[in-house]
Amino acid sequence: MIKQISPIRVPFFQSFQGGRTYRKGDPDIAAWKFIRRVGTLDNLQAIAKRYGNQTEGIEVASLRINQAIELHEAAKNTSSLTRPLLLYYSALNLVRSVLLVRFGDMGGLAHGLRYKSDDDLLECSAITQKSGTFSKLLECTLEPRTKNTTTEIFTLKNLIAQIPELRHEYPLAGITESNIAEVHIEAFANAPTVLNYFIPNIDNNQFESNWKELLPWMADRCVHTGDKKLTLKQPLHSAEELQEFCNRNLWRDLWPRNNPIWFDQVNNSETKLLPRVAPYLAGLFILSNVSRYEPEILAPTVSPTNLSYLIESFLDCSERSIPLLVIELLEGPTYFE
Repeated sequence: MIKQISPIRVPFFQSFQGGRTYRKGDPDIAAWKFIRRVGTLDNLQAIAKRYGNQTEGIEVASLRINQAIELHEAAKNTSSLTRPLLLYYSALNLVRSVLLVRFGDMGGLAHGLRYKSDDDLLECSAITQKSGTFSKLLECTLEPRTKNTTTEIFTLKNLIAQIPELRHEYPLAGITESNIAEVHIEAFANAPTVLNYFIPNIDNNQFESNWKELLPWMADRCVHTGDKKLTLKQPLHSAEELQEFCNRNLWRDLWPRNNPIWFDQVNNSETKLLPRVAPYLAGLFILSNVSRYEPEILAPTVSPTNLSYLIESFLDCSERSIPLLVIELLEGPTYFE
């Protein structure tokens, strides 16, 4: 009897990260230079026309981008006592510029958030409002999986739990239920596509029992195939299909890699899910209010404590990630290395 041999699986050796990559030295400096380039009147007019929008607000958008760059520069020589205030208004101006150019409306001059104080910095919160920039951002970028966030309360701790770039710092914030999963792709030209999930504090048994509740947007697309693996019901056998699936259904790694980690949101009872740039903006809003009105709450962040490290990490990630996410909203995925 001749034993039948299974065909050898042929893996894809690529990242599936779509978009453009610029190699111009320091990636952080390059990203902010690209923001300046995007912010010229000529480029903003071209982008607005591409999205079918009027160009009356282009001068305002360009001025706000220039001010965002200056505020970012001014923040470089400040500590966590003052830095959040400058970074928030830098981020706010960038977001308002995107809303003007791509969607034709920045939501007015209101922030769209209201600050609520607490003795514990991580429990200070932002309450969403029915109008304003943050509300407009959610209206324009809300993903099908995210829930309606009208008048929701988000603590700083809740917001950090939604930022994939801070996932390694979750223990410092006492975060036990993450809203972010790491996803590793097993892709083959002649075999099913497998998504390997890693969710902190969720073991294999819990994942098997609850994955449809944790990842309801994947329930119709996947089947569970052991451990924390989901296999796509419809295999993807071309690099183009895989790239489109990853960029449409997962959050990308903001830095180009040969073997990137992808991210997915996790639906748990702790936090309402937000579009990707929103937790950064709301977190900076909270810290800017603390910096402006209650700097004494920030006193522990100027000493070498876990909280200090966490807040500095959040501010550093905000500086690096917000320009990349803003560029993505205008120009699509763009990488710097």
